[in-house]
Amino acid sequence: MNWDAIGAFGEIAGAIAVVVSLVYLASQIRHSNNLISMEASRFVAEQSLPIVDLILENPDLMKIQIKDRNELDDLERSLLHLLGRRMILAARQTYLSQEEVRDLDGIVSVYRGMYHRPGVNYGMPDCWPEFKKTNSPDFVKWFDENIAS
Repeated sequence: MNWDAIGAFGEIAGAIAVVVSLVYLASQIRHSNNLISMEASRFVAEQSLPIVDLILENPDLMKIQIKDRNELDDLERSLLHLLGRRMILAARQTYLSQEEVRDLDGIVSVYRGMYHRPGVNYGMPDCWPEFKKTNSPDFVKWFDENIAS
């Protein structure tokens, strides 16, 4: 066996090793991206859980939500306003994580349903006009197109 044959064999073995390494690296990146996506989805979902718990644990807040807007006293209006702000902040976290979140449409549709739900006021429509003045134009546009519209 001459040195040229050994060199050619070494180059072929090196090329195969590079291809195998690239395939392995691609699979690791895909796995890492899936983990990031799952974590972002979990984090976004967890943003809404304290709100749901707050509503479920507070029957007075539930009563305020179904009360006619015109019949709310100042304290009730303030509580509803705070609830709406908290929900918009949770929606903002969804916006900030949208590149990584799985089933973004499903999460957005939940917020859209809460924004527009007849007979139940989650406070978002009441505080959004004021809240949008303090947020980035990109988020305001996204919220208006995906949730408020």
